[in-house]
Amino acid sequence: MSVTAQLPITGSTSTPVPTNASGTALTDKTDSKTQFLKLLVTQLQNQDPLNPTDQKDMLAQLAQFSSLEQMQNLNSTLTSSSQLQQLGQGSSLIGKTVTTTTAKGDVGPSGVVSSVVMKSGVAYLHIGSDDVEMSTVSTVK
Repeated sequence: MSVTAQLPITGSTSTPVPTNASGTALTDKTDSKTQFLKLLVTQLQNQDPLNPTDQKDMLAQLAQFSSLEQMQNLNSTLTSSSQLQQLGQGSSLIGKTVTTTTAKGDVGPSGVVSSVVMKSGVAYLHIGSDDVEMSTVSTVK
């Protein structure tokens, strides 16, 4: 007998968010790991004793789960590294005069960078009273 996770059906076309048994969205890696292990145990408990799951299939599932976990860890490490790199690049601009560009291509805020702050994983330069994304810098003096 196969056990599958039930996802809520909605009227929207967006991808449904996986939920745990209480209906809470799985947002933490630990929640998804716990959910996987619960599903695995349930699958083992409910399998047909006369026709058990093949060991090769079980090992393949565990290997896939292990690979997925390692990819998630690598992604997390790369994200952290990228943020530190942005912070380092931004800090090198402190005390320098920069000019920025708006999304429309117009000249944005310009002036001396006084500090750098990370917001939602993006480096922002504090120029005068404005916080401007570092990616909008067009010139540095």
